[in-house]
Amino acid sequence: LSKVFKYLSEGIDQESALGQYLMAGFYEESKLILDALNSMQKAIELAPEVDFFTEEYKNFLLRNQLN
Repeated sequence: LSKVFKYLSEGIDQESALGQYLMAGFYEESKLILDALNSMQKAIELAPEVDFFTEEYKNFLLRNQLN
């Protein structure tokens, strides 16, 4: 897990909304739900005009029974 995280975090711009969204996917797959939640929220903060991130956030909440 740590090798994959290191590889992803080095190859993804974590200051971009897309980077945060991609990291959220990794965190969710790794069952790191709080980290995934934080990354999804950060993606929305970075690009509030992109409806895709908001919709994916809603889907994330439903999938993880956080609604």
